[in-house]
Amino acid sequence: MISWRSRLRTIPLAACGVLLLWLSIGNIAGASLAVSYLEGNPHTGVHRCIPYSSVFGVIETDCENPFAKEAWAFGVEIPRMVIVPAAMTYVLVRASVKSSFDLHYLLEASWWALLSIPFIAVAVFGFWFWHKWSPLSAFAITIPLFYIVMGLGLHE
Repeated sequence: MISWRSRLRTIPLAACGVLLLWLSIGNIAGASLAVSYLEGNPHTGVHRCIPYSSVFGVIETDCENPFAKEAWAFGVEIPRMVIVPAAMTYVLVRASVKSSFDLHYLLEASWWALLSIPFIAVAVFGFWFWHKWSPLSAFAITIPLFYIVMGLGLHE
C-alpha cells in the first residue's frame, strides 16, 4: 500500500514530468513548423494560419479562426514563451563574457535567470520523474529542449 506521503511527492513530480513533455513536444513542433517572420508577417494583410517566428524566436500565429489560434497558442506559442527567459540568460552571459564580463550584461542576466527558475525547476523535477520510468525517455525528452534553448541563444 502506498502511503499518503509518497503520493504527495509523486503528484508534483508527475505534473513536472507532464509539463516537461508538453514543453519539449511544443518546442520541437514550433521549431519544425514555424516559418520566417517575412513569410508569416500579419502586417502584409494576408492572414495565414501558420506559426511564424518573431522577435527572439517567439512563435506567433495570425489565424482568423479563434479555435485554431488558441490551439496553436497552446501547442507551440506558450511552450516557446516558457523557455525564452532561460535562453535570454544564456545570451546575456555570453555577451558579458565576450565584453570582458561587463556588469550591465550580468545584471540583466541575473534578472532573466530569476524568471527562468520555474522552467529550470520543471526541467529538473520532470527529468527526475521520467528517469524513474526510463532513463532513455528522460534524456529523449530533455535533450531536445536543452538544444532549442541553446539554439535560441546562439541565433541572437
